[in-house]
Amino acid sequence: MGINKEVAILKEFKKAEKLMGNSFEITVVHDDEEQATTKIEMAIAEIKRIEKLLTTFNENSQTNRINQQAGISAVKVDREVFDLIQRSKKYLMLQTEPLI
Repeated sequence: MGINKEVAILKEFKKAEKLMGNSFEITVVHDDEEQATTKIEMAIAEIKRIEKLLTTFNENSQTNRINQQAGISAVKVDREVFDLIQRSKKYLMLQTEPLI
């Protein structure tokens, strides 16, 4: 009874890109360059999607609409943006909470 114990050799695949006004380096560890490249491109596409959702440089972005209406009226946002704001507030409270 022979068992084929083929061992994949993992390699690091990287791509540097300027996104959201910052330098990103996406790294994927995989045994297949084509699949790694696909995963890197998926990560870049997701960062661009989030940037489009949250940018303040686009008048139609939800973040820009929130800022324009601050103290004036409520702004309806996608659930994803609402959840992100809630998480951000939670982390802010953890950072500013007294240690006593």
